[in-house]
Amino acid sequence: MLLFEQYLKDGGYDLVLEGLFTWDNANSNQGDAKHLIDMAQNYGFKATSIVLRAEKEELLRRNSERQYSVPNDGFEELYNNIYQTVDPSEAIVGSTKKSARC
Repeated sequence: MLLFEQYLKDGGYDLVLEGLFTWDNANSNQGDAKHLIDMAQNYGFKATSIVLRAEKEELLRRNSERQYSVPNDGFEELYNNIYQTVDPSEAIVGSTKKSARC
């Protein structure tokens, strides 16, 4: 958090943060990008949250192929929290049947 704020104070950087979520859930341990977005905006920067959206069946398949997969009940909670709380200001990018793998 302090390093992020130092980048904001110094200015002149384009930052990409990944693996964080923007829903407002005090019990979540998944990370909270909303606070970072708000902080960037307070320093006068434009901050955009990008949500990668994929079909649930594909996400379940991807999850099952991971070495450390999310248990089914945890997956359902995570899926519902992410996709039911997307803010209108967030950019949504479809990622069904797409991969960064070459």
